[in-house]
Amino acid sequence: MAQGKGFFISPAGELLEVPDRHILMVLAEPRSFGTTRAWVEKVYKRHGEPLGIERNARRKILLHVMKKDWIRIREYYGNECYWIFQVGA
Repeated sequence: MAQGKGFFISPAGELLEVPDRHILMVLAEPRSFGTTRAWVEKVYKRHGEPLGIERNARRKILLHVMKKDWIRIREYYGNECYWIFQVGA
């Protein structure tokens, strides 16, 4: 499966296209997502992972963002096309 388009839906209902990866958008604009660059860097450091890599720290950060009512959307395609919508629980 290949990744297609990505989006965030803000708590206000605004649809924002993600140009590359969701975590990179949070890193570029942490205040927009209700966090700080320092906190994001601290989470990556705690997990011993390079900044921006998609492993454990990324999951924790995106879950934090989704708990603040952001919705993460990603398209996948191959033989079929489907969309994943992720929300905080």
